[in-house]
Amino acid sequence: MDYISTLVLILRPNLQALDKYIVKNLPNKGQIAWCKIKDLPIHNITDFEKLYLSNIKHQFRKEQFLAGRFLIKSLANLPGTDIDYDLHGAPYFILHPERYISLSHSDEMVAVAHSNFSIGIDIQKHSDKIARIIPKFMSLTEIQQAERTDANTFAHFTWCAKEAMFKACREGGIDFRKHLFIEFEMGAISKEYFQGTAQIIKNQIRIDYNLYCYKLLDYFIVAASLRD
Repeated sequence: MDYISTLVLILRPNLQALDKYIVKNLPNKGQIAWCKIKDLPIHNITDFEKLYLSNIKHQFRKEQFLAGRFLIKSLANLPGTDIDYDLHGAPYFILHPERYISLSHSDEMVAVAHSNFSIGIDIQKHSDKIARIIPKFMSLTEIQQAERTDANTFAHFTWCAKEAMFKACREGGIDFRKHLFIEFEMGAISKEYFQGTAQIIKNQIRIDYNLYCYKLLDYFIVAASLRD
């Protein structure tokens, strides 16, 4: 039995933290997972992956690329899981385009998600840059909400949530301030895990998402899943 199959068998029974891997169940048969890149094993790569790797110059970027693919393949447990990108840069399984997937990297961590419905995930290590770009991605209302709580934490979760929504919607022309709206309960952001809701409102069309938010040391993780 190869390592990928072994990993799936280890993780799937309890779908919780086991050793260095974290896997969580979501509604709509969705799952998310994350771990440190260095904790993922070296695996055999396909010719298709070699083609992408040939265009990546930095070694750490190559490691991020391979880690994301190993983790999402292990989680989805589907045959023929080469990954390509659509016109909006969203990843998809070439042989299983009906399955929604999302990948994210930040520093030494990788996070992935898959579902039968539209889904996106983002992981972000704490960064001073987030505070500097708040006016670019948060509305005035969101900035006012942030001022009533831990503004830095609120901004990081909001950034991750909007990145995850953007990945989930798979459309261009999205303005983070004008089209993406986040709802967190006051006080929730101090928890290691909480849920929120969000909407994309553009051209009089509204799409609702559920948000699944995690805090892991100095990393923020948010998955956005299409609401039924």
